[in-house]
Amino acid sequence: MAPATEVASEAPAAGLDEGGMPTPHWPLQKHIHDAVTSGIVEAFLVALIFVSFICVTVETDREAVGMEPLFGVSLLSGIILALYTIELACKVYVFRLQYFLNVWNWLDVFVVLSDYITIILETVLASTISLKFLRILRLARLARSARALRYFPQMALMVQGLFATLRIMASGLVLLVAFLAIVGVLAVQLLHPVNLRVAQKGLYDGCDRCPRAFESTFNAAMTFMQQIVTGDSWGQVSLPIIEEAPESLLFIGLVFITLNLMVMNVILSMVVESSLKASEEDKGRLLREKEKAVKEHADHLKIMCKELDQDDSGMLTKSELLEGFEKNPQFREMMTLMDFTLEDVDAVFGILDKDGSGDVNYDEFVRELYKMKAHDSHTLLVFIKFYVSEI
Repeated sequence: MAPATEVASEAPAAGLDEGGMPTPHWPLQKHIHDAVTSGIVEAFLVALIFVSFICVTVETDREAVGMEPLFGVSLLSGIILALYTIELACKVYVFRLQYFLNVWNWLDVFVVLSDYITIILETVLASTISLKFLRILRLARLARSARALRYFPQMALMVQGLFATLRIMASGLVLLVAFLAIVGVLAVQLLHPVNLRVAQKGLYDGCDRCPRAFESTFNAAMTFMQQIVTGDSWGQVSLPIIEEAPESLLFIGLVFITLNLMVMNVILSMVVESSLKASEEDKGRLLREKEKAVKEHADHLKIMCKELDQDDSGMLTKSELLEGFEKNPQFREMMTLMDFTLEDVDAVFGILDKDGSGDVNYDEFVRELYKMKAHDSHTLLVFIKFYVSEI
């Protein structure tokens, strides 16, 4: 085999795990690290998010009708806050200052602090502070729901696509307002005199706003917004005007076609195009994150290979691999997750040790394992080729 290449240069920085967070140094810190990063705890926290959302909903509905909060709901909210506080304290203790480099972690800090600020204000300043302000501040707990996005990637992609269309929607809103302002000016000149004649005939009895529908640019724009954009009461004003002055059909029809069939559809098509573009960018981001996770996983595996290398030669022998399976639970678990068991060691080592020297390089070992993992059909062909050559 060729001389071993330096592995330590590709490994994560000293004192950091494969995710870039500080590695625990003390037994207690390690146990807490394993607990707060476990799948069970993460699933439990997701469940707490939905329970918290239900609590906020119940409290809001009862406050809206002037009812006192339920004791059970208030108690449950307090327990949830305590659990979030414990989780936050544990993560800060384990990850230290590195914890605050993640945006999601700042959201957790904001939610916990806003809860405590609300409790303090309700207790100390309940008689002097506005109840409406307290209700708004208490709604900050809804921000917990955003935490669920990190556990549901597809939902996160949808939300990111929504935010990606905000600029297009803002531009569309400006276009819509400008168009309504223009047709509003024209409507005041062309339709308002006709509308006054209709009102004088008593055709608008029971409708206080109808006589004022086109008396100003703002009112005309709101009328077209009501009739065309929201689709409400199209015939209440427009049809009597058209019957009074049939030539007004040309203007009203032109406004309807331009606004409903052109402006609104252009805005919609641009929003859809922006969402598709954001989706493509998100796919690329997910691919990069997956590649990053694979690299971190590979770096972690290299570190474990170095631990298995008893003579510090930069190479692994078959006996060292077998011993790793038997005595290193983390190495065995990682290999099992990659669908390689103790029975596969002979075949894998025989495939990698092409020159029959009895040892393999770290980089070659990790690279080939991930190549086999990424292509199951390739793995099968490699094993078949090895066994055929052995025969």
